[in-house]
Amino acid sequence: MRVLELVWAWGGTVMAMAVWIWAYWRGEWPERWVSTIMLVGWFVTPLVQHHPAVTPDIPDTIVDIIILVLFAAISVTSRRLWTVFLTAFQLNAVLSHFLAGLIKIGAYSYITAIGFWGGYCVVFALAAGVLGSERARKRKRALA
Repeated sequence: MRVLELVWAWGGTVMAMAVWIWAYWRGEWPERWVSTIMLVGWFVTPLVQHHPAVTPDIPDTIVDIIILVLFAAISVTSRRLWTVFLTAFQLNAVLSHFLAGLIKIGAYSYITAIGFWGGYCVVFALAAGVLGSERARKRKRALA
């Protein structure tokens, strides 16, 4: 079980870093802004935690709500489909904070839900956005 936890945690970290680098390198403004927001959120969250991240914490939830609002603003202004999914995944992460507090789920379930919706799914949506930018760039070159 320890190996699976290690792969879950560090695999997501490595994947997120790779997608962030790809987004800064090949993405357009929405991908770069999303990467920046995610990176800032990633560093701010441990600073505001009152205790280890095994139970819902109000400052963590506030950080995720702020990220949700910023993602929604990017979605509205960029009008790209991947940003709608990105915002929906972040909304699921925020709702996971509230539901974990309401129904008293275990720490493992809470961490898994937050890591899945606010981690892996958000990173996959960003990767889809960068891939879409790459495809659009290639189409423009082919037409020119």
